[in-house]
Amino acid sequence: MKSLDRPLAGSLQGKVAVVTGASRGAGRGIALALAEAGATVYVTGRSVRGEATTENLPGTIDETAETVTARGGTGIAVRCDHTVDSDVELLFVRVQREQGRLDLLVNNAWGGYEQHDYRKFTAPFCEQPLRHWDGMFTAGVRAALIASRFAASLMLPQRHGLIRGRAIVALASDQKVLEKSGKVLAVGDLAEEYGFTDVDGRRIPAFRISDQE
Repeated sequence: MKSLDRPLAGSLQGKVAVVTGASRGAGRGIALALAEAGATVYVTGRSVRGEATTENLPGTIDETAETVTARGGTGIAVRCDHTVDSDVELLFVRVQREQGRLDLLVNNAWGGYEQHDYRKFTAPFCEQPLRHWDGMFTAGVRAALIASRFAASLMLPQRHGLIRGRAIVALASDQKVLEKSGKVLAVGDLAEEYGFTDVDGRRIPAFRISDQE
């Protein structure tokens, strides 16, 4: 039976990922798995070497990034408080400047455990202090939303500009193009009609709106 210890080794070579909240726990584990697949991983969080860590827990982004590199990836530690929008924006500005792309975003930051009496962690919701709920949503749900918004422009394939250009070329070359005058035309529909593809050979799917009864 083939070993499954590192089934994806090298499969993400050349890919760029951001893992938020990766000082420890699940975020660290995800970053290390990406490392074994050969990815460049930006490891973010607030805990850095030489300073007090969140809740005084072990683990820092520096340690995670070093382990990422040791396991076959490229680890890059970036201190980022994901409750501070400007921190998040600067993170993705840096990724854009250094890599020019982003292939994977893992939203793992979560602050629901902070200032928590762990003996009461499983208490009924009505007995939980509101600060715990604020932590869950501000440093969890909202943090994921903000990171996703800034990441979107990097993750949307830059080649879309090329395929739109190919759509224009196809239309300009069509002797019957006037038949399409005044219509709203989707690139996917034109790709299907004229047979052109994206730069990587993929066919952009045609957009369809189902009839409503």
